[in-house]
Amino acid sequence: SSTNYWSSETTYPVDVYNNNSLLYPIVEEYVSYLNTKLTNATGSLLTYNQVKNLGCDDSTYSCSSAPAWVYSTNYWTGSAYGTYSVWYVISDGFFSVGSYGSDIGSGVRPVITISTSEI
Repeated sequence: SSTNYWSSETTYPVDVYNNNSLLYPIVEEYVSYLNTKLTNATGSLLTYNQVKNLGCDDSTYSCSSAPAWVYSTNYWTGSAYGTYSVWYVISDGFFSVGSYGSDIGSGVRPVITISTSEI
């Protein structure tokens, strides 16, 4: 988020993960590896809305109502909170916002989509 490649006039939260993201090459490298075994895997990052739909609550900054796998590790989402901050989840079930470079210790948790015929 420190590169600020989205507009400050944007209505937040907004999904900002795309091929301009600093995390995009990391996710795409993993997808490329998977595609040596599969045929059409795609990857992205969980969005703010997906995390909320899974049970995280931005008003309490908690994922206590979500399945444990949603907060079993620290990760950035693909959604911005503001011009310089992005939503993240950490393993104690905390759902909040932070800036790239802050000492949150979050990584990435790619969402991989594959065809049911390959399962």
